[in-house]
Amino acid sequence: MLRYRIPIPKEGFFVAVEHLFIEENKYIEEKDYRVYRQTDTLIYEDFKVVKYLPVFKGVLEEEDENFNSFFKDTNGWKKMNNLDNSHSVFKGGVPAPAFKITLTD
Repeated sequence: MLRYRIPIPKEGFFVAVEHLFIEENKYIEEKDYRVYRQTDTLIYEDFKVVKYLPVFKGVLEEEDENFNSFFKDTNGWKKMNNLDNSHSVFKGGVPAPAFKITLTD
């Protein structure tokens, strides 16, 4: 990961998660969408969207000197704190992946 300038800690854990867009991970989500525009009503019923598992959830973290979370987009690896988090949903936090790890011997 050094060539991408992603630091790997000397102590603790380094966890990598990959989202693969392959047939085995594919599923169809069906939803109804309703859009109301003044007098017009636009309704889409049984609208199908192709998605891929796993679906990752996240948490909002405060950014500090120990915050090291990265994502890869079409332009390469970037720190999560480089995302535009100006929307009120972020409440000033930085999104980070959330998952459980079970350690066994």
